Amino acid sequence: MVINHKTVCSFGEENIDLIFSKYSDLMSEPLNRAVKNAHFNGGAHGYSSCARMLFMGIIFYIGSIMVTKYDWPPEDVYICINVLMHAAFAIGMSLSNFPSVSRAKQSAKTIFDIVDEKSTLDVREGKNARIQEVKSGKIELKDVTFKYPSRDQLVMNKMNLEIPATHKIALVGASGCGKSTITNLLLRFYDPQAGQILIDGEPIEDFNV
Repeated sequence: MVINHKTVCSFGEENIDLIFSKYSDLMSEPLNRAVKNAHFNGGAHGYSSCARMLFMGIIFYIGSIMVTKYDWPPEDVYICINVLMHAAFAIGMSLSNFPSVSRAKQSAKTIFDIVDEKSTLDVREGKNARIQEVKSGKIELKDVTFKYPSRDQLVMNKMNLEIPATHKIALVGASGCGKSTITNLLLRFYDPQAGQILIDGEPIEDFNV
């Protein structure tokens, strides 16, 4: 099931099969890795279940020998059995969780790579901006060209648009024609590859984000 059907269709009908093909290729590697890990997970889970019964049998057998043949106090034997049983359970549980720890480390590396990536627009640098407030709010797009980093298709190609201050407008069009993109550019989520966006006649880059 494809949830974002409109987003996929916005790439163009001729590209849909290519997108699904790439998606299948990208999913093959995690699938193969999951199959390999399944064997290890099964062995770890089997050991954790087997170890309990196995250790309990061995420990109780040895404990009975210590009490009957060597006259050890039953209280001391019970304490020893308890310690060994809890140690065996802890080892079994730790081994069964080992694959999850490995996956968590891999996921954490991906997350921290994104967090540590240097942003092209740092909001903390806004205090040094030349313009600190919007006076009237006239918006103007001059020959704006833009495409998203994830695809080569242009969303805007030398687009010109003027929105007078205090006016309300409606952006109407098919999915993928650039309605949301204009908002994203105004909010500085992205910067255009060419052209200028002006607020009250001033470049939007000069404003405090």
